[in-house]
Amino acid sequence: MRERVYKERTDHGPISLYHHDSKGTIFPCHWHDEYELLYFHKNTAILKIENQSYVMPEGSVAIVNPGELHTVASFESSGCRLSALVCKLSDVQEHYINLQDDNSLIVRIFETYQTQKNSYLAVKGMIYQLFYHLQTEDKVKPLVNSPAANQNMKRVLTYMEENYFEAITLEDMARKARFSKYHFIRVFKQYTDNTPQKFLNEIRISKAKEILKTGSVDITNTALQVGFENVSYFIKVFKGITGQTPLKYQKKDRQESVDLQDSTR
Repeated sequence: MRERVYKERTDHGPISLYHHDSKGTIFPCHWHDEYELLYFHKNTAILKIENQSYVMPEGSVAIVNPGELHTVASFESSGCRLSALVCKLSDVQEHYINLQDDNSLIVRIFETYQTQKNSYLAVKGMIYQLFYHLQTEDKVKPLVNSPAANQNMKRVLTYMEENYFEAITLEDMARKARFSKYHFIRVFKQYTDNTPQKFLNEIRISKAKEILKTGSVDITNTALQVGFENVSYFIKVFKGITGQTPLKYQKKDRQESVDLQDSTR
């Protein structure tokens, strides 16, 4: 789908469908301005929304409202498969209960989007039907201001994303979140299931992968551009997150690009 860790700036269009099939963290803690419908196809996952964790078994569905911090991780070692439908509805203001007991309409929305040509109007109508049904069933959340902790977390996630190439310290992050250092570590773990430093390293490695794919920057300069002063440590962290060294990753990506070009000739 997309490697984002704070407020998404991706233009999804009116309605977009994404598929995930992987292990560990499916997508890290982030938020966006659109509604998101989630359908968990295979195996169990852990969905965390606004510091609340939910076990999502195979076949379950959920709704993520605009502005809600959320993350998904596989629960089983074999990973999990899920689909996410992101929809922009500027004329809908309500927030809805995240977990849904009756998944039939949401499942039909996904099936319609995938199987019918020119399904945009049909899918949009079904989404409105879903939200109307939830309103009649009194499954609307009261619109309240986000807790201060949520706003502070959004602030520090944005800070980390925009300054990952700098020498960011734990004290810098805690100050940006307006927490004491020890309280910040605890709250950050609650929201992301990660330590601040590990989360920052994941941002840096995500950026490093983008640079390496260009093929125009060597390993040393890639490390420096994403905030690592020590190249050996960069290689160690990169391998710990991706399972391969930066050089091997770059060579593999280059070979895949060549294979793709050959297959289209």
